[in-house]
Amino acid sequence: MIDESLSPPAGTASGLSGRLRLPLAAALERAAARPAGGLASLSLAVPEAAGLAGCAVSPEGFTWSRPSRNFDLAGAGIAKAVTAAGSGRFVTLAAAHADLVANWDHEGPEGAPDGRIAFAGFSFDPDEEPGADWHGLPNAGLTVPAVLLLRRHGHAWLTFSTVTGEAAARPQVLEGWLAQAIGLVERTTDQVPQRDAAPVLLETAAAEAGWRRRLDEALGAIHSGKLQKIVLTRRVRYATSRPVDCARVFRALEAGHPECAGYAVTQPGFALLGVSPERLVSIEDGTVTVDALAGTAPRHPDPAADAELARQMLDDSKIREEHALVRDRIVEALGPACTDLVAPSEPGVMRLPRVQHLWSPVRGYLRAGQNILTLTGRLHPTPAVGGSPAESALEWLSERETGRGWYTGACGWLGAEGDGELVVVLRCGVINDRTVDLFAGAGIVAGSIPERELAETEWKLMTMRGALQFG
Repeated sequence: MIDESLSPPAGTASGLSGRLRLPLAAALERAAARPAGGLASLSLAVPEAAGLAGCAVSPEGFTWSRPSRNFDLAGAGIAKAVTAAGSGRFVTLAAAHADLVANWDHEGPEGAPDGRIAFAGFSFDPDEEPGADWHGLPNAGLTVPAVLLLRRHGHAWLTFSTVTGEAAARPQVLEGWLAQAIGLVERTTDQVPQRDAAPVLLETAAAEAGWRRRLDEALGAIHSGKLQKIVLTRRVRYATSRPVDCARVFRALEAGHPECAGYAVTQPGFALLGVSPERLVSIEDGTVTVDALAGTAPRHPDPAADAELARQMLDDSKIREEHALVRDRIVEALGPACTDLVAPSEPGVMRLPRVQHLWSPVRGYLRAGQNILTLTGRLHPTPAVGGSPAESALEWLSERETGRGWYTGACGWLGAEGDGELVVVLRCGVINDRTVDLFAGAGIVAGSIPERELAETEWKLMTMRGALQFG
């Protein structure tokens, strides 16, 4: 182990660069001497972590934030990436991650966290490559960032990763590391410029009519017995007068929804931003947690009226049936992979700033031979984002909906020791320069009323509209 840390004067990029250069150059020498094709990482503490505020959003990277747990990650650049697609994509990614970990050396001072963290994300449909609006995001992928800023409970660490056995590239890697580290630290600040993006709604009456037509078709399929439930996606498009300030939007999402997971995937001219209330799956010290989240009601500023809305949701047989479909399917999927599964017999209520949901957290203990990606393969798509029966619902959607991309897929992080968390990509927006697409969905079951389902999508869209200052 090494006992190096970095301690730049506050706000001094040159000081940070100077303190990093020697330990990073030495780490690159050690990495170059190791067998080719593996990974090597060095973690260094940031002693002035208490002075860092907010979560960094790199122009090209991945950001993850759990404000309620005082935990966030920000990655910049790529040390190694793996992509996959098709029905076996999670098996492919699980094998690739196991290979990465087996050949991944990590150094750091005593007390340093294990910085061997990969970001993961995937689209809803295993066979559909995300379109041009998704700016080249893969169907499914794992990415090890070149530089990772990890903050937890007032402490911060930078982890630098590179491929081993590549001596010739050391100068370029070193300069890239320094630039990316400085960028991440400097972006971790309260001072985010405010900018009015002056939105113009581009959604047409024809787009809304198309959504209503699919809803009528869905109700017909449910009435005929072909489906029990189908989840329809609505996309609303805006144009803006200038590029959207993604850091400001992410900060607004993070501050307004501390109980959710915030996520951002960014490239030059592109960003996927959102906050998700729904864990697809998390693993912590062998404990597995999955959120069954289905059934939605609006919030009300008056506490008595708000409680009445929750009570009506709890008493609504249609909403209860929709929720039970999701909870029972999760329990069925986890059964062979977990022990001691526990699921509430009665749902609770998850209250968010804009909406409230019926919620049943399902918990168990991971069986040997299982991991977060094998569980993902068993769970996705749950009836909360696809429908039921699953195969019939997916076939129905493939014939009528395209372009979901990563919406209702998932994203998150994976640790080398088995811990990690993936959340369903919800309450999100896709930003391409001056075009912004917002997504929302509604679960359709027998008895669904079209006007109420449309209203539900409006409630959900308010999360991103508020952060974007779109009204």
